[in-house]
This record gives sequence, structure tokens and C-alpha cells, in this order.
Amino acid sequence: MDALEEQDRSDRAWVEQVTGGVVTSFEHAPGGGSRGMRFVDVETSDGSRLELVVRRETGGGPYAGSQFTLERESVPYRALAGTGVRIPRFHALADDGNAILAARVHGSNDFHGIADPDEKEAVRRSFLRELARLHALDPDSLDLAGFDLPETPRQRAESWLGVWRHFFETRIRRPVPLLRFAIGWLERHAPEAPGRRALCHGDVGPGNFVHADGEVSALLDWELCHVGDVHDDLGMLALRGHQLNAFGDLTEDLRYYEAVSGTEVDTALVRYYRAVALVLALTTSVAQLDNPTDERVQVPLYLHLVPGLHRLLADALAELAGVEWDAPEPPEVSPARSDLEVLAVIADAIKGRDSDDVVLGAGVGDLLAHLDASARFGRSIESDDLDEVMEVLGVRPPSFDAALVELDRAVAEGTVDVETFLGWCCRSSWRRIPLWPAWSAPLSVPLLPVTDPSLGGA
Repeated sequence: MDALEEQDRSDRAWVEQVTGGVVTSFEHAPGGGSRGMRFVDVETSDGSRLELVVRRETGGGPYAGSQFTLERESVPYRALAGTGVRIPRFHALADDGNAILAARVHGSNDFHGIADPDEKEAVRRSFLRELARLHALDPDSLDLAGFDLPETPRQRAESWLGVWRHFFETRIRRPVPLLRFAIGWLERHAPEAPGRRALCHGDVGPGNFVHADGEVSALLDWELCHVGDVHDDLGMLALRGHQLNAFGDLTEDLRYYEAVSGTEVDTALVRYYRAVALVLALTTSVAQLDNPTDERVQVPLYLHLVPGLHRLLADALAELAGVEWDAPEPPEVSPARSDLEVLAVIADAIKGRDSDDVVLGAGVGDLLAHLDASARFGRSIESDDLDEVMEVLGVRPPSFDAALVELDRAVAEGTVDVETFLGWCCRSSWRRIPLWPAWSAPLSVPLLPVTDPSLGGA
């Protein structure tokens, strides 16, 4: 019996002990994010049937070994019971703290799979009402054992940023000067404007809720739950829901949130917390590449995410800091013919593989598209980047990798000029996005207008 089978056997016995029933079905389920998931059916002594889910820590994923344990995630499950917030019913936490047993909620977590536009609109509004219901709760009235309970607007921002600073300092080995700069800049410019203190979900958006018949059945994946500002969740929604996914019109959704929550939305705070959400996303993505501890980690996914998130973060910080920059000229095409011939051979070899390799083939295909683009105009991009980085560093490094090392050191020492540095980051990331063809669509989504008279904080 291998380790996985032994763990399943142990979990079956645990479920029976907790429920006092007999497990009739125990199946591995797809998805589950960074945790393994099992669908479990139990027949109780009175003949009734329980449909449950076991979520178990796998030792991999972006939050393994961090403060975001399943034991911590069990806190909001318990705290929100009976509050009216739609959340799966919590049954038990395993003795080792590495598994949660909860009720299985029926429905779909595929928002984009809704074909009827009226139903999609109803689900989106139902989700915003659930978010407002969560934010209406007083965190001090909830049993949030072990949670940080920051009071002031600045403390709320600094507390959450401190988590990602720790991730950055302990889990990232490669130089990422923009990320180092972003954390420091956002800490120094933490908001003083009064927002609304609330229990935040932390990762709101498509994929993290279940819906059925035009209504949200439950909010899922509470691992990033924390006490913060309502704009914290709204900033994440602006990124995850509207910039990276076609969730709807952001201004319209914020206006609806205002109506159902009674809370005025400050668009400046939405922007600030969208940048914080980008720090979260970029930090965890780079950390996954630097620490591939789980065979389920999709390396091609993170290789694509990092340059796209880098571009979005550079743009967001420039907007917050009031830095204007001009898009550079497109790179010159100077293909290395031998490289292109090799890539064409590899691409042909991938075609026609067995259906079991479809996912792998798609990932490799995306990477081949990147290598093809790099062979065509990568040299031109690097040359332009190095020419312009002289304005930041005063010298021209021998390579782009060397430039990142020097920029990271300069940011750490506080010797970079903000406007010059952010201008270079924006222009460099703008140049480099064409090297990752799969990222062309998400970056064209319009962002929240600078001011909107229909929103309270405009």
C-alpha cells in the first residue's frame, strides 16, 4: 500500500469516527487548488445520507508550509456558521490539523460556462450580495482565534502586506526588483483614508464560489481569509474577476455593491488594493517556480503568469505613483534561422501525441510559442532594455539577468529614482509581453476609470 492509499484509508476511518456512519463512497475529486480533495458519501445509523468533502494538505502548492494552514482555514468555517453567509457546513478538523471535513455543496464553480446571459447576470449579482453580507459582519463579534485584528486603515494594509513581504523574503530566490519595490512602496503609501474594517475572503472571484439556478450556493476556498478593509476584497475582485476574467463591468459591479452593502466605494482604495492583489499573485507565482515541491504544480502556467502579472503590477504602480511613460517602439525582428528550424521540428513532433498528453502538449505548445518569439526578436528586446536601464543604474549591464541583479540591489539600497525605475519597468514589461503570446488578451481589458461620479469615493 503506497502513501496515498494509506492516507485515504486513514481519512475514511476518520470520517466514519466523526460522523458515526459508514463510508459508502470515497473518490478523488478534480480541482481543490493547492489541497487534495475527496468526495465522500456516508450512510448514518438512522439511514440518512451525508454528502461530504475532505480537503487535505498535500505538502505542495503555493501556501504549503506557510501560515495559511487548513487549521487556520477552519476558523472562518466555524466563525461564519449561523451568520447567513453561504459557506459549506463545517464538520471537523483532523487531529493532525491537515484536513477539513465539510458538507458538499451542489452546483458548479464554472462561472464562464453559464450560457444564458440573464442567468450569468443573476449569479454575478448574487455573488456581490454574498460579499456584502460577509463584509457587513463585525469582525470583533466573531471567534477568529489566531487571526491578526488590525484596527486602523494603515494597520490593515501593513498587516496584509507583511504576509507577502515574508513570502518574498523566504521563498523567492531569483531577483525580482519590481516586486521588492512594490512591497516597499505600498507599505510607505499605506492608506490613511477611512475604509470599512471587515472580515475579507481574500481571494474573491470566479472559481471560488459555487452557483446553482442563478444563485450563489456557497463561497469556497477560505485559506486567505483575514481581517482587513472591504476594498481589499474589491481590489482582488478587480484583478481576478475583471482584469484576468470576463466577470462583467467593474464600475457597474462596484455601483451594485454600494447599493446592496450601503458602503461607499473609494476607487483610489480599489486601485491600491488591486496593486496589493498583484503583489500576492506575483509573489506566489514566482515562489512556485523557485520551489516546485508538488508534482501537481503546472510550471507552464506559472511561466506564463509571471511576465503578465509583472506587466500588470508595473502599470498599477505607475498609475498609483503618477508616473507617465510612453510605450516603446516594437522590437526589430531578427530571427535566428537555426533556432526556428529546431523549434519547428519539435512542434511537429508534439502534434499527434496520445490524447492522454493533451494537457502536457498544450503547455509545451505555449512554451514553444514563447521560444519561437524569443528567437525572432528576443535579441532586439534585450538590447533595448539594456540601453534604457542605463538611465536607472548609470551603467549598461552585460545581460538582462545581470540588470535584474543590479536593479534588485539598488532597490534594496533605496538608490533608485521612482519615476525612472517605474518608467523602465513599464516599458520593459511592455516589450516582453509579446514573448509570451498567450498573454495578449488579458492585458487588453480596460481598467477602472480614474474617476467615476457614480461611485461614492470618486
